[in-house]
Amino acid sequence: MTEKRSVANRRDFLRITAAAAASASVFQPQFTIADEGVKGANERIGVGFIGTGGRCQTHIDIVNNLKAQGRCEPVAVCDVYAPRVQAAAQKTGGKIYRDHKELLADPRVDVVCIATPDRHHAQQAIDAVRAGKDVYCEKPLTHWSQMELARQIEEEAQKHERIVQVGTQYVADDAYAQVRKLLKEGIIGKVVHVQAGYFRRGDWGERMEIPDRNAKPGPDLDWEKFLGDAPKREFDVSRFFPCVLFVLHRNGVLCYRFALVVTG
Repeated sequence: MTEKRSVANRRDFLRITAAAAASASVFQPQFTIADEGVKGANERIGVGFIGTGGRCQTHIDIVNNLKAQGRCEPVAVCDVYAPRVQAAAQKTGGKIYRDHKELLADPRVDVVCIATPDRHHAQQAIDAVRAGKDVYCEKPLTHWSQMELARQIEEEAQKHERIVQVGTQYVADDAYAQVRKLLKEGIIGKVVHVQAGYFRRGDWGERMEIPDRNAKPGPDLDWEKFLGDAPKREFDVSRFFPCVLFVLHRNGVLCYRFALVVTG
């Protein structure tokens, strides 16, 4: 397979996974891919997953869907927590790694999906680009204290001619570009005021259950690697398995409000 074909295929993969991840919280994604026939195993894009927690499960589901279409192949999984990466390996058939640099050295990996804690995103993306891999990285691209690394990612991606796609919800959907185009064309007249509101009331939210409250640092849990460049601190099981929970009103509702005031 030529490099030109390989890059084109990786671009397709990143475009599709970005759109699917952006829409995942709204509806079950449906893929529309030009039928090129089922590819042989050595022609498929090899995908590696760095960070195999809750967010990564959507990535895995999408890639498994694309695998069924003969477009890609999950080949490697990496996490600092052994039970989690073992479960991901069972779900994907990928080879297990506990260090992301070892995964990046795997020649079967063409693209990596990064879904680790925020502080790890930038450095892992840089390492991946330098290793000749294309990157799909969960938001945010960098932790707020690492903004200089965002510029470095851009420089490294251009230098090594690699693709870096940052996953976002909603805003990557083509519908927003179409709405902007229609507004610029004056479909509703001149926009003079925009008012938007978001209200969330309910005892639900983003949750990740603590699978083992007795988990401790050791062979199956690399606490130091998990901390990365964060300030060193004693192990805390609730920090290792964070649970983000919104509790505002037990019987509340979720509503959105959006209004346009136009003339002409």
